[in-house]
Amino acid sequence: MVISKKSSNPNCNLVSKVLNVSSAISKILQAHPHAAVVSSALGKVYALAVNRQLVVVIEQKVCCVGFGSNIDDFALLEGGETVVVAVAQRDGTVSLGSISDGQLAVTRSYRLCPAGDEGQTRIFMQTQPDSEGLQRARLFAMTTDSTLIMSSNILIQGNDIDVSKVKVQRASTPPGPVLDIAVTEDMVIAVGSDSTWVSYIVEDELIVEPILSTQEFGPIFKHSLAELFEQLAKLFLVLGDFNANSPAWGDFCRNGQGRML
Repeated sequence: MVISKKSSNPNCNLVSKVLNVSSAISKILQAHPHAAVVSSALGKVYALAVNRQLVVVIEQKVCCVGFGSNIDDFALLEGGETVVVAVAQRDGTVSLGSISDGQLAVTRSYRLCPAGDEGQTRIFMQTQPDSEGLQRARLFAMTTDSTLIMSSNILIQGNDIDVSKVKVQRASTPPGPVLDIAVTEDMVIAVGSDSTWVSYIVEDELIVEPILSTQEFGPIFKHSLAELFEQLAKLFLVLGDFNANSPAWGDFCRNGQGRML
């Protein structure tokens, strides 16, 4: 396909813009072939972090912001007419900014935790309930030393972000790598390699409660399945997200859950 820059066809112009965006991103990735890439999307905003650079694509526009340290993770949050961006850096700093009119502006930074190793911090953002009609946000960070950090009372005022009254809380969580996290309005649920735990948010305070370790869960899971199977008819289907692998249903390997099931 040959695309003319003078073409009045809107489809050709759109394709041309998309190709220009793809070319710009490809050049950044080629310049850092061994970099860990983190990406996310929200509405019309697509962003990816490569080493110390955050690249944001907004309606075929590309802007790039450099940071003083490698980026571990970042999060996007709808903030009225703007999109709020939180960037967790390797040196333990969190930077907050906004995307508006096709531009990314970083306005605030604060120290969240000590500088750490690669992949130290994962972050999540959510809108915080507010009785005064103001727009506030919470920022959650999970570090590899099993610490959950919640920054509450982040005030969003148009393109400006006020962190002067931010409240930072830290809570120790069960040890072991965290595989996945889900954040709701009043709790954080984490599934780790060794345990599963829940952190409740009660009156803006963090309360962490372990649920079950992998070793504790195994016998309960096996006993519950045995009781269930005894109550069912001869032919039945069992449906569930068991994370169970076994050659009995076509897997190439077998794990603990697969043996029990």
